[in-house]
Amino acid sequence: MTWQGSCQSKNRGEIGTGRYNQMVAITANRRRSIALTAMAAMACTWFPAANVCWGGERVSLIASNIVQVATESQLLGWVADLDHKEYARREEAAANLRRFDVLSIPYLVHGAGEHSIERTMRCVRLLGQIYIWSEDPETSRRAEEALRHLAESQHLTASPRAQFVLSRQQPWAHSMLFLWGARIRFENATVDIRDNWQGEDQGLLQLRFITDLREIRLDGAPITDRGLNCLRWLRNVKTLAILQVPISDNGLSQLKNVADTLETLHLSDTKITDAGMTHLAGLRKLRYLDLSGTEVTLDGLRQISSLSELRDIDLRRTAVRDVDREEVSKMLPHLRGVMLDE
Repeated sequence: MTWQGSCQSKNRGEIGTGRYNQMVAITANRRRSIALTAMAAMACTWFPAANVCWGGERVSLIASNIVQVATESQLLGWVADLDHKEYARREEAAANLRRFDVLSIPYLVHGAGEHSIERTMRCVRLLGQIYIWSEDPETSRRAEEALRHLAESQHLTASPRAQFVLSRQQPWAHSMLFLWGARIRFENATVDIRDNWQGEDQGLLQLRFITDLREIRLDGAPITDRGLNCLRWLRNVKTLAILQVPISDNGLSQLKNVADTLETLHLSDTKITDAGMTHLAGLRKLRYLDLSGTEVTLDGLRQISSLSELRDIDLRRTAVRDVDREEVSKMLPHLRGVMLDE
């Protein structure tokens, strides 16, 4: 995909927008690359007195096998409708812009730089929502960069509003985590989330606003595989305890994001099977592994035989029994302690 940008002078304080050159198809596994492309387009809008022009008409999103298509005029129209006199029209426009998140960012930047105060405020607010709630780190980062650009601009309304949004992200996230039931200990960067959690899967995204989070405990929390997407931001976690949580083997794929730091992993009383053990094979610093109450067998343990740092493993209430102790020791020769049922 190519982007063509040409800068044309506008009044001081305006932020550029543009036109797409060709249809962009986004699938779940290509979202990162498209986000990078969108940022390349926004590069020309990072100058307060610039207007970016792209040739072309259509933008499409493909998510969960459902094709969503928006024309350039629709994207511009939704931004224009953010200060429409009808509340329902404003809400519909905002919902559409959030739905196209990364593709909407350059249009929201432009809208924030126009002379309508209401439109400016709502564009900045939408950028803040994309920044906070996007499940894609690249999209979130693009929105944050857009906000920082607006904060440094000369626009009398957009600049202070963007500064405010950025300054309140961390305390707001902390407040919401407390409200939803999380127990946070800032002194040792740990968070404890139990069965009273009300933030669902998406609420866990706010954990990224806890500086240098080292330990996460999910004990009976009502979350699913989707909730583990939060690990995409949490690259310093050393201890992760997932106890009595209905995650599956697929959810463990997110462990790759903490492969360089994770030392202790509890997966007790989850739905993990041998199929999920492949996602543990890359945890090169793992020293303690709790698989008690899972469906893991000897076949699953063979998949983590490369974990040379692993010292202790809990296999109680699994298909691996005390009679298998010698076999376990052969597969994992570095172990110091193995807990097994008779």
